[in-house]
Amino acid sequence: MAHGDSPAICRSFHRDVERPLALLEHVSMETLCAFHCGSHRSSLVLEKCGSTSPNSPLILISAGLHGDEAAGVYAAVNFLERIAPSFADDFEFCVLPCVNPSGFEANTLES
Repeated sequence: MAHGDSPAICRSFHRDVERPLALLEHVSMETLCAFHCGSHRSSLVLEKCGSTSPNSPLILISAGLHGDEAAGVYAAVNFLERIAPSFADDFEFCVLPCVNPSGFEANTLES
């Protein structure tokens, strides 16, 4: 791949991560930063849900560091969709569902 070229897209971060999480009423999404990989734009998003009490334990979950290991990304999405609501009264969750969205989309270890 020449410098500045975009990687081939194998998966869709928007379709598989951003869109399903945006539909969840119990989750708030914050874009931490946006960046370009070639001509393709990606975002690092933080999902928050659960208790807002200052006494509630904060649990941080991050996934998708290695773009070619997608199972953790899908597990983080599944956690927010199905499991986190059961613990929302007792814990605050901060979830980085995919810290390497360009690698996730290109199915490559690195960005």
